[in-house]
Parts: sequence; C-alpha cells; structure tokens
Amino acid sequence: MAIVQISKIQIRAGLKSELPDSLAQGEFAFTTDTGEIFLGAPNFTQVQYRAIANESISPYRNIKVLTEFDVLYTITGDVYTQGPLLSIELPAANGLIFTYATGINTSITDYSITQSNNTILGVGTLWLCVGQSLVSGGMTIPNIVFTSGTDSSGNMTLSCNNTTTNILTLQLNSKNWSSVFNTNF
Repeated sequence: MAIVQISKIQIRAGLKSELPDSLAQGEFAFTTDTGEIFLGAPNFTQVQYRAIANESISPYRNIKVLTEFDVLYTITGDVYTQGPLLSIELPAANGLIFTYATGINTSITDYSITQSNNTILGVGTLWLCVGQSLVSGGMTIPNIVFTSGTDSSGNMTLSCNNTTTNILTLQLNSKNWSSVFNTNF
C-alpha cells in the first residue's frame, strides 16, 4: 500500500439527502441526520454500476463505512442492513408479529424465545424470501410455528402460532435486503 502524506483531509458533514453521487477519491462524509460515514471511491470498479443513470443505488460511487447507527437503516442493492434487536411479547395465539420495510423481499432473521423467568426455550434462524417457503434452522420449539407471507401492500411479513399456554418473549435480529431474482440458471 502506498504511503501518501496528507496535509489536509476534507471531511464533509450534512444531511444524507445531500450526499453527492461521488465524493472525491478518499474523501470522507458524515451524515448529520443518520450518523452514517461514507468514503469517496469514484475510480473503484466494483461500485461503478451503482451510478448508472437509471440505477442510482445509494451510496452511489461511495463506499459505506459501517457504524453503530447502521442497525436502523436500509440500503438496497448489494449492501444489507443489520436490523435492530426487536423484543416482542408473544401471546398464546396466532398472529402477525413483524412487517418488514417496503422494498425488503429477503431476510435472514435470528431469533430467541424466552419464558418469563428468562429461561431460553430455543434459538434459531429464519430464512425468508417473498414468494418462497419460509425455511428455519436451529432448535425446534414444540408448539411454536413461524410462517411468512405478504400484507395487502406487498410487504413481507412474519407470523407466529404459539399454541403453548405461556406468554413468551421473542427477540429478533434481522439482516434484510432487496434482491433481484434471477430464474435463468
């Protein structure tokens, strides 16, 4: 790696909506509304496709640096979001427990289920994809069944059927993204 002496580094600060299509090579930008950090990479071939006129995929010809605030935001394209840890009271009933953000059509959701005394009943992972069957991995928890679907707006949903007599706590942590499906294999 070449060593470059830098006498002045320019760091931009402003709203995410003001993020330019391409920062200068190696320039930093901090978004004051979302807490995100970007590094300019206009000559980096792996990000060139994101700035094509009809694509305009954020963060364009910039590279996103992951921060602690990234759990709150969604970026579509090749970058996924790590969703926040969500704690849900799981009553003994059928029901919708989570609706994913508009545009999200694929998710890997990790979960844990605990009783009121904080005893862990089980942990696992759910693989969800719009139009596909839900696939789960990890421990099988008797009398608890997850299902996926879409709501009237086409947003991906996660439901659960808890046929136990207990009110349980479900904690979810989700990696979500918008996928383009290719059926030409």
